[in-house]
Amino acid sequence: MNSFFRKLRWLIQRPDKETELQDELQFHLETEAEQKQEAGRRRMKPDGQRAGNWAIWRSSKENTRAARRWMRPEQFASDAAFGFRQIRKNLAFSSIAIATLALGIGGIAATFSAFDAMLIRPLP
Repeated sequence: MNSFFRKLRWLIQRPDKETELQDELQFHLETEAEQKQEAGRRRMKPDGQRAGNWAIWRSSKENTRAARRWMRPEQFASDAAFGFRQIRKNLAFSSIAIATLALGIGGIAATFSAFDAMLIRPLP
């Protein structure tokens, strides 16, 4: 129950926690880059970022988020929002696909209802 309230608090304080997480990860990456530059082991890009820093930063951020929040509801909301954006973007294709699915599901339901009434349930 304690983890439920902790995750609920995380959801409420999400913007502050996201900023805190980003600052902390940026600090660690900058510290690592400085240590490697001082050791002379890797050359730095002109903008000060190592070649692999972005991938490491992104995966660390996602792993930390996964431990702190409700993943399934947020992923479902994100997927639903993406789906609605795609429907709005391709309205003609989406309308045809939805109509085809509706007709197919309706036809199967009607066929099964007739099959159920005639063959599966015995007549009185």
